[in-house]
Amino acid sequence: MYKNLKRYIYTSLISSALFIILGLILIIFPETSLNIIRWVIVILLMLIGIYSLIVDTNKTWLSFNAFSTDVLSIIFAVILIAYPKTLSMLLPIVLGIWIISFSSFGLKLSLTLRKFEEINWLVPLFISLLSIACGIILIINPLGSMITITKFIGIVMISFSITNIVNMILFKRHVENISKYLMDLFSL
Repeated sequence: MYKNLKRYIYTSLISSALFIILGLILIIFPETSLNIIRWVIVILLMLIGIYSLIVDTNKTWLSFNAFSTDVLSIIFAVILIAYPKTLSMLLPIVLGIWIISFSSFGLKLSLTLRKFEEINWLVPLFISLLSIACGIILIINPLGSMITITKFIGIVMISFSITNIVNMILFKRHVENISKYLMDLFSL
Protein backbone atom coordinates (compact mmCIF):
# COMPACT_ATOMS: atom_id res chain seq x y z
CA MET A 1 0.00 0.00 0.00
CA TYR A 2 2.82 2.38 0.96
CA LYS A 3 4.66 1.84 -2.34
CA ASN A 4 1.47 2.24 -4.33
CA LEU A 5 0.70 5.54 -2.61
CA LYS A 6 4.21 6.83 -3.24
CA ARG A 7 3.99 5.78 -6.89
CA TYR A 8 0.63 7.53 -7.19
CA ILE A 9 2.06 10.71 -5.66
CA TYR A 10 5.08 10.76 -8.01
CA THR A 11 2.92 10.00 -11.06
CA SER A 12 0.55 12.77 -10.04
CA LEU A 13 3.42 15.23 -9.60
CA ILE A 14 4.82 14.40 -13.04
CA SER A 15 1.42 14.65 -14.74
CA SER A 16 0.76 17.96 -12.97
CA ALA A 17 4.07 19.34 -14.24
CA LEU A 18 3.12 18.24 -17.78
CA PHE A 19 -0.29 19.90 -17.40
CA ILE A 20 1.41 23.14 -16.32
CA ILE A 21 3.54 23.04 -19.47
CA LEU A 22 0.49 22.28 -21.63
CA GLY A 23 -1.47 25.07 -19.91
CA LEU A 24 1.34 27.53 -20.61
CA ILE A 25 1.37 26.46 -24.26
CA LEU A 26 -2.41 27.02 -24.48
CA ILE A 27 -2.04 30.49 -22.93
CA ILE A 28 1.00 31.61 -24.93
CA PHE A 29 0.08 30.02 -28.29
CA PRO A 30 -3.75 29.74 -28.38
CA GLU A 31 -4.09 29.83 -32.18
CA THR A 32 -1.36 27.23 -32.72
CA SER A 33 -2.95 25.07 -30.01
CA LEU A 34 -6.33 25.29 -31.77
CA ASN A 35 -4.68 24.33 -35.04
CA ILE A 36 -3.04 21.29 -33.44
CA ILE A 37 -6.36 20.30 -31.83
CA ARG A 38 -8.03 20.64 -35.24
CA TRP A 39 -5.46 18.30 -36.83
CA VAL A 40 -5.85 15.75 -34.05
CA ILE A 41 -9.63 15.80 -34.60
CA VAL A 42 -9.15 15.49 -38.39
CA ILE A 43 -6.85 12.49 -38.00
CA LEU A 44 -9.17 10.80 -35.49
CA LEU A 45 -12.25 11.37 -37.67
CA MET A 46 -10.47 10.04 -40.75
CA LEU A 47 -9.14 6.97 -38.94
CA ILE A 48 -12.50 6.21 -37.32
CA GLY A 49 -14.40 6.78 -40.56
CA ILE A 50 -12.07 4.70 -42.75
CA TYR A 51 -11.67 1.92 -40.19
CA SER A 52 -15.43 1.72 -39.66
CA LEU A 53 -16.06 1.68 -43.41
CA ILE A 54 -13.72 -1.29 -43.76
CA VAL A 55 -15.07 -3.16 -40.73
CA ASP A 56 -18.75 -2.33 -41.29
CA THR A 57 -18.84 -3.78 -44.80
CA ASN A 58 -19.20 -7.21 -43.20
CA LYS A 59 -22.17 -6.16 -41.05
CA THR A 60 -25.20 -6.03 -43.31
CA TRP A 61 -27.92 -5.29 -40.75
CA LEU A 62 -26.27 -2.05 -39.59
CA SER A 63 -24.70 -1.19 -42.90
CA PHE A 64 -26.75 1.88 -43.91
CA ASN A 65 -26.63 3.64 -40.52
CA ALA A 66 -22.98 2.78 -39.96
CA PHE A 67 -22.09 3.71 -43.54
CA SER A 68 -23.74 7.13 -43.27
CA THR A 69 -22.02 7.84 -39.93
CA ASP A 70 -18.65 6.77 -41.33
CA VAL A 71 -19.05 8.89 -44.44
CA LEU A 72 -20.13 11.89 -42.31
CA SER A 73 -17.00 11.47 -40.18
CA ILE A 74 -14.81 11.55 -43.26
CA ILE A 75 -16.74 14.50 -44.76
CA PHE A 76 -16.40 16.49 -41.53
CA ALA A 77 -12.65 15.74 -41.49
CA VAL A 78 -12.35 16.97 -45.09
CA ILE A 79 -14.31 20.13 -44.18
CA LEU A 80 -11.90 20.77 -41.30
CA ILE A 81 -8.97 20.39 -43.72
CA ALA A 82 -10.51 22.59 -46.43
CA TYR A 83 -11.84 25.22 -44.01
CA PRO A 84 -9.45 25.37 -41.04
CA LYS A 85 -11.47 27.98 -39.14
CA THR A 86 -14.60 25.79 -39.13
CA LEU A 87 -13.95 24.25 -35.71
CA SER A 88 -12.91 27.59 -34.22
CA MET A 89 -16.09 29.16 -35.58
CA LEU A 90 -18.56 26.34 -35.01
CA LEU A 91 -17.67 25.40 -31.43
CA PRO A 92 -18.24 28.87 -29.88
CA ILE A 93 -21.47 29.32 -31.83
CA VAL A 94 -22.85 25.98 -30.59
CA LEU A 95 -21.64 26.78 -27.07
CA GLY A 96 -23.22 30.26 -27.30
CA ILE A 97 -26.58 28.82 -28.37
CA TRP A 98 -26.43 26.26 -25.55
CA ILE A 99 -25.60 28.96 -22.97
CA ILE A 100 -28.40 31.23 -24.21
CA SER A 101 -30.97 28.43 -24.11
CA PHE A 102 -30.07 27.39 -20.56
CA SER A 103 -29.78 30.99 -19.40
CA SER A 104 -33.18 31.82 -20.88
CA PHE A 105 -34.66 29.13 -18.69
CA GLY A 106 -32.81 30.64 -15.71
CA LEU A 107 -34.16 34.05 -16.66
CA LYS A 108 -37.69 32.67 -16.74
CA LEU A 109 -37.19 31.02 -13.34
CA SER A 110 -35.77 34.20 -11.78
CA LEU A 111 -38.75 36.19 -13.04
CA THR A 112 -41.02 33.54 -11.52
CA LEU A 113 -39.18 33.93 -8.19
CA ARG A 114 -40.11 37.62 -8.27
CA LYS A 115 -43.63 36.63 -7.18
CA PHE A 116 -42.31 35.36 -3.85
CA GLU A 117 -41.41 38.21 -1.53
CA GLU A 118 -39.08 36.27 0.75
CA ILE A 119 -36.82 35.08 -2.10
CA ASN A 120 -34.14 37.28 -3.65
CA TRP A 121 -34.77 37.08 -7.38
CA LEU A 122 -32.40 39.85 -8.49
CA VAL A 123 -29.20 37.77 -8.17
CA PRO A 124 -30.47 34.91 -10.40
CA LEU A 125 -31.86 37.52 -12.81
CA PHE A 126 -28.48 39.28 -13.04
CA ILE A 127 -26.62 35.97 -13.48
CA SER A 128 -29.04 34.85 -16.21
CA LEU A 129 -28.71 38.15 -18.07
CA LEU A 130 -24.92 38.01 -17.76
CA SER A 131 -24.92 34.44 -19.08
CA ILE A 132 -27.12 35.41 -22.03
CA ALA A 133 -24.71 38.27 -22.80
CA CYS A 134 -21.79 35.80 -22.72
CA GLY A 135 -23.65 33.48 -25.11
CA ILE A 136 -24.31 36.38 -27.48
CA ILE A 137 -20.62 37.34 -27.39
CA LEU A 138 -19.67 33.76 -28.27
CA ILE A 139 -22.00 33.87 -31.29
CA ILE A 140 -21.00 37.36 -32.46
CA ASN A 141 -17.23 36.87 -32.08
CA PRO A 142 -16.59 33.12 -32.33
CA LEU A 143 -12.90 33.22 -33.28
CA GLY A 144 -11.94 35.69 -30.55
CA SER A 145 -14.08 33.73 -28.12
CA MET A 146 -12.34 30.47 -29.00
CA ILE A 147 -8.94 32.02 -28.37
CA THR A 148 -10.19 33.31 -25.01
CA ILE A 149 -11.65 29.89 -24.17
CA THR A 150 -8.33 28.25 -25.08
CA LYS A 151 -6.44 30.63 -22.80
CA PHE A 152 -8.99 30.04 -20.03
CA ILE A 153 -8.53 26.27 -20.36
CA GLY A 154 -4.79 26.83 -20.04
CA ILE A 155 -5.31 28.89 -16.87
CA VAL A 156 -7.60 26.21 -15.41
CA MET A 157 -5.06 23.49 -16.23
CA ILE A 158 -2.27 25.44 -14.54
CA SER A 159 -4.44 26.21 -11.49
CA PHE A 160 -5.49 22.57 -11.16
CA SER A 161 -1.91 21.41 -11.53
CA ILE A 162 -0.57 23.79 -8.90
CA THR A 163 -3.25 22.77 -6.40
CA ASN A 164 -2.59 19.12 -7.20
CA ILE A 165 1.15 19.58 -6.63
CA VAL A 166 0.45 21.22 -3.26
CA ASN A 167 -1.88 18.35 -2.33
CA MET A 168 0.64 15.72 -3.36
CA ILE A 169 3.40 17.42 -1.35
CA LEU A 170 1.11 17.42 1.68
CA PHE A 171 0.15 13.79 1.07
CA LYS A 172 3.82 12.85 0.66
CA ARG A 173 4.59 14.26 4.10
CA HIS A 174 1.93 11.99 5.61
CA VAL A 175 2.11 9.01 3.27
CA GLU A 176 2.98 6.61 6.08
CA ASN A 177 -0.03 7.68 8.18
CA ILE A 178 -2.32 7.53 5.17
CA SER A 179 -1.00 4.09 4.26
CA LYS A 180 -1.57 2.77 7.80
CA TYR A 181 -5.07 4.24 7.87
CA LEU A 182 -6.00 2.67 4.54
CA MET A 183 -4.53 -0.69 5.59
CA ASP A 184 -6.62 -0.60 8.78
CA LEU A 185 -9.69 0.50 6.84
CA PHE A 186 -9.46 -2.29 4.25
CA SER A 187 -8.52 -4.99 6.73
CA LEU A 188 -11.95 -4.72 8.39
